[in-house]
Amino acid sequence: MKLTISTLLVLLALPVVFTACGKGREAEPETSPAAEPTPEWLADLRPVEGEFPLYPDRPRLFLRPEDLPAVRERIRTTHKTEWNAILALSKSDRPTERMLASAFGWQVTGDERFAGQAISSALDLAARRDQTGDDLLNAYRVWPESIVYDWCYDRFSEDQRRQLFEGVRWQLEQAGGLPLHDQIPHAGHLVNHLADAHVPAGIAFHDLDPSIWERALEVTRTQLAAKNVFYRFGASSQGNSYGVTHFNGDVRLLMLLFKATGVDLFSRFPFYREVGYYWLYTRRPGGQLLRNGDDWLDDMNQNGWVGLAPDDPKKNVWTHPWLVQMLLYGAVQYHDPYLLGEYLRLRDTGRAWTAIEDVIRRDGSSQPKDLADLPHFRWLGGPVGTLLMRTGWGEDDLVGLYKVMPLFAKNHDHLDRLSFQLYCRGALAIDSGIYEGEGSGYDSDHWLNYFQRTIAHNTLLVREPGEKTVYRGKTVQADGGQFYPDEGANPVGLEGIADPKFRIARVVNADVSEAEGWAVVTGDATAGYGGKAQLVERTFAVVFGGEGLLKATIVVRDRVASRDPSFRKVWLLHSIEEPERFANVVKINRRGGRNSGGVLMSVTLLPEPAVFEKIGGPGKEFLVDSVNYATSKGGDAEGGAWRMEVSAADQGRETGFLHALEVFSAEPVTYITDASLIEEKSLLGAVTPAAAVLFCEDAGAQGVYKFTLPAGKRRIVVTGLPAERRYRVSSEGVEKEGVTSRGGSLLFETDLKTPWEFTVTLE
Repeated sequence: MKLTISTLLVLLALPVVFTACGKGREAEPETSPAAEPTPEWLADLRPVEGEFPLYPDRPRLFLRPEDLPAVRERIRTTHKTEWNAILALSKSDRPTERMLASAFGWQVTGDERFAGQAISSALDLAARRDQTGDDLLNAYRVWPESIVYDWCYDRFSEDQRRQLFEGVRWQLEQAGGLPLHDQIPHAGHLVNHLADAHVPAGIAFHDLDPSIWERALEVTRTQLAAKNVFYRFGASSQGNSYGVTHFNGDVRLLMLLFKATGVDLFSRFPFYREVGYYWLYTRRPGGQLLRNGDDWLDDMNQNGWVGLAPDDPKKNVWTHPWLVQMLLYGAVQYHDPYLLGEYLRLRDTGRAWTAIEDVIRRDGSSQPKDLADLPHFRWLGGPVGTLLMRTGWGEDDLVGLYKVMPLFAKNHDHLDRLSFQLYCRGALAIDSGIYEGEGSGYDSDHWLNYFQRTIAHNTLLVREPGEKTVYRGKTVQADGGQFYPDEGANPVGLEGIADPKFRIARVVNADVSEAEGWAVVTGDATAGYGGKAQLVERTFAVVFGGEGLLKATIVVRDRVASRDPSFRKVWLLHSIEEPERFANVVKINRRGGRNSGGVLMSVTLLPEPAVFEKIGGPGKEFLVDSVNYATSKGGDAEGGAWRMEVSAADQGRETGFLHALEVFSAEPVTYITDASLIEEKSLLGAVTPAAAVLFCEDAGAQGVYKFTLPAGKRRIVVTGLPAERRYRVSSEGVEKEGVTSRGGSLLFETDLKTPWEFTVTLE
């Protein structure tokens, strides 16, 4: 796996503005992003403050002397299994496993043989020069060597200390690409180079070279401040795979600082507890994750658990050492029973560090909780602007997300604003493309021209003839989508965070009702499309519930206005298998493979008439214009091969799209073909057999709204109304009073034998 070098993450965002959205409103003229005020959550963006004095005594890397009595009691009582695993690994033929297990053995038993094994293994590893130029592998040698130095400090001779430090210095220079004192300690690298190289080396070898610690701490202050812009709202800017490496590195930094200095950033940053939930909510029942960003986890075949027996509880569990560690830290530092439960389910104590950390951190009396008790929606606001949703935690449940994400964070972030993904018994509406497959690594043709681009996602295009797209001075394939801010350059330093050019979307409204099982989120990505677009807005509404195999009804409403009426506006839907079309209905199946059988039905209600173009199949899987940016990858990679493009037969300056989707856990007996459009005065909506979503067009100005619903049992959401306003829904047989939500929505239910007219009255 290749991990690329990136500049210090500088994170940019738009404020969340709650307004009603309506079809009748004229498309807003293009405005400069500079007019947007700096969001409140950027106002206090400063390097992490405070003094971080190193404890003079050892151990101080991940472990303190005062921890040892409890640790010794645990290996005698609650953690016998983990301790036996560590003892076995102290004889491993893998040097890192052997040295970590042996160093821990020395700390808890005082047996000189353990110290000798740890020191000799560390010296052997540090003397090797077989990873020249590989930044990541060299960085990952440093932290276990640093632990051995710190934990076995009194057992080293002066000559052995010098030898180990020379090896570590060489590894740090290989990781950074420059002599040690000429390099900033990896502000431009993945965070692990701080958490797994410079900070532990700086702490361990402070007696030999204090400058390593001083420079690493300086960069840590700035890096955490920048990354916290996203972490405060529950996610990493770098997606599911690199997000694991980034957040794990950052939470390790907090633990390193806590144990070495006593400064408790876990308490100062309580939102670190929330970030771990992102991977809980996006993990599919089959064990993989919803795709987000550059995904290198997708070929891991559940990371070694595939060969287990069918009834083994780990059969459908995806895991990775980084994910396990960050779940453990969140569980322990914040006493979180849900993170603890997932940690216990995922951990592999056959790895030395996992077993050691388990003994050090986990109180055997702590009790986990099952994820089934968690809410089915998780709204991540601020710069993340993402709705996570799942109907439950079983194999037949829907897992999905809708992403606005106002900030463009570059590096492993994609141009995918207003996109959605849906999984149910297989990936149905997917993020298309492949990372690190055959010729599809970072900056490859596939990456530059397809994978990272808007066309590879379930969102919208505005195709301008002759459009030019530039990435860092290089002309790349125009796809009709969003543009790289500043042609793909990274902002520099904390002072660049407030630059409006990186604000490529905004959340207009986010309205989520966990109690009633619905959510409505509106995003505006006009800024991301440059001057060719005057309005690109999407409202994503999901209503849980239904009978039989139906999991959820989703209504997606889009308004797209272009500078020139001739620019074609396109609605995208990607799939792994070839979609079927019947008139205005598109059907996507997921057959074969693990946890397959799901079905997605999509009905295009607007525009009318619509043009459907099915693109894909052999030689056209990743087609942009006339070029197929081909690639392939093994394992569980799901690059997709098909997309459906929907556009208006009659182009105009503005195109309205309205799609009704239903998600099934297996092939349904009846389909969604009887979905219908509601167009009444100041109301626009979609009605399906199980639900209806209606959008108020005048923000409640009319005060009274009438519409007719067909016979049947349905859940009805009316949205775009004034917030927290009293209302009354009335018809023959249905009377309901209440107060609209803070986002201006209401829900009522019907069970009609014949069609009835309904009246919604605002008071």
